[in-house]
Amino acid sequence: SAFSHDFIITIQNQSFFLFSPIQMNLLDLSAITHDSAEERTKIISLFMKVRGIGEKLANILYDEGIRTIEEIVDAPGVPYSVRLAAKYFKDLRVLIPRDEMKKYIMHIRTILKGKIDHFNIIGCGSYRRGIPLGSDLDILMITDKYDAKDVEEIFKLDKMYVDTLKGGKDKVELLMRMDNDTPVRLVEVYVAKEIEKGAAM
Repeated sequence: SAFSHDFIITIQNQSFFLFSPIQMNLLDLSAITHDSAEERTKIISLFMKVRGIGEKLANILYDEGIRTIEEIVDAPGVPYSVRLAAKYFKDLRVLIPRDEMKKYIMHIRTILKGKIDHFNIIGCGSYRRGIPLGSDLDILMITDKYDAKDVEEIFKLDKMYVDTLKGGKDKVELLMRMDNDTPVRLVEVYVAKEIEKGAAM
């Protein structure tokens, strides 16, 4: 047996194994390791719900001692877009009603009008499909003169603008808020030329 005979006792002809102090410590360590594995899986799964965090980054964050989404916001070395997504994590998990999407589209048309010539705004994604709730708002902007970077600069001057999650030439991911009583929303603006309209939609 792996157990010392010093730790076997007999009571009424029945033998019982007793664990030594060292073996008890090993058992305790095994239980802790099991609990930690469950905790790790749970936390990593939560981290991966944050936009921009995949399995690799989630594991790195956990190994660095980060245990909550709030801690990601100030974590060193984490991309700014990920820290933003963590900061507004709860807001971005709230679905957007279709009526609110309409208001955003109308507002976006208003702020671009007079600043950009010859453009068209089209609601895409869940809005175009007529779904009553969406996780974000996808907008296609048709213009032959401007790109997404130009659009971003215009949005930065708007009262609803919160921050830019990601920027680029063809697409910009904006964080916007209708007012203080509504959550921060993700508005993804895709910019394409008229000739690209069919493929972009």
